[in-house]
Amino acid sequence: MKSHLRLLAPVLALLCGGALAGCASEYAPPTSTARQPTPKPAELMRENILNAFDAQVAAFVHASETSDANDPALPATTVDPLLSTVRQNLSTQLQQGIVSRGTITPQAHVDSMTASSAVVLSCSWDALIEVYAADGQPVPGQPGGIEPGYDAVRTTMVLTPQGWKASASNVQIGSCPPGY
Repeated sequence: MKSHLRLLAPVLALLCGGALAGCASEYAPPTSTARQPTPKPAELMRENILNAFDAQVAAFVHASETSDANDPALPATTVDPLLSTVRQNLSTQLQQGIVSRGTITPQAHVDSMTASSAVVLSCSWDALIEVYAADGQPVPGQPGGIEPGYDAVRTTMVLTPQGWKASASNVQIGSCPPGY
């Protein structure tokens, strides 16, 4: 068989413009030069909003671990009136010796948006509980109790010169209605 290929080499070279390598490349599987689709501006905006929402939740959880109303992540992710409310609640908790332990895991989507504001709905797994810092015991009478559960969260996000930030939030403890 090898001898047949040797005999065909001059013919193949003529057919392929004098280069066997060039001929072989014609039979190589085509390489994909297709580009990945470029995300549309609305998709990018939704992604930015959801990233900012997730950052705001993480900032709140972090500040709650020590009830630090001055945590720099809060103003980086939140604006008034929500920022003032969160800071006031954290200050009250600190005075009472209360901190939080656990996490909040959002499953969010953008419900509506304009060029400068958006509403984010999230069915969030809330495993964050308030405890007394001195002994780690749960604070009695917590809304939703001390067992983890799902909460429906409706957050208004606004576009600031520094990016998207949370400006208002409403939490329905213990359930997520359809659409969340």
